[in-house]
Amino acid sequence: MAGSEIARLKQQIATEVHAMRQALEGYATVGRHQIINRRFANLGQHMTQLSREVGEQRAIEVVAEALEQAKPTLGEVRRTHGLTTTQLAETAGIPLREVYQAEIGVAIGYGQAICLLEALNTLSEQQYTLEMVHISIKHMGGSDDGRADHTHSKR
Repeated sequence: MAGSEIARLKQQIATEVHAMRQALEGYATVGRHQIINRRFANLGQHMTQLSREVGEQRAIEVVAEALEQAKPTLGEVRRTHGLTTTQLAETAGIPLREVYQAEIGVAIGYGQAICLLEALNTLSEQQYTLEMVHISIKHMGGSDDGRADHTHSKR
């Protein structure tokens, strides 16, 4: 398969994932489960086509990457609920700069990430987890400047 066909399939996968996110978060005139089921079936077809060309493992990686990129950021979720960074920092009991760092994708400590999610849950009266919101987490051995050598991104 030509590189352009692989690129087309990757784009279709990203489009299906985006549509599933929109179905979960946006207004729907038909049942959300119907939309998600249809998009999930389409996603499976695209992944099958891609796996024939690049192998099953790489196709799974492409879908996983698309799903990861589709997760809302901490800032997106915070703004959805009309919250300020100051409210989040004060409720979490962490410095405001940690909230800013988390929102721009700088890896933060696992403990700070959990505190931010707990604060977000308290303020929004929702239940968000690291699997639902993109927050980059420092691995052991992160550098002193607040950036991690490697990050484990969880949205």
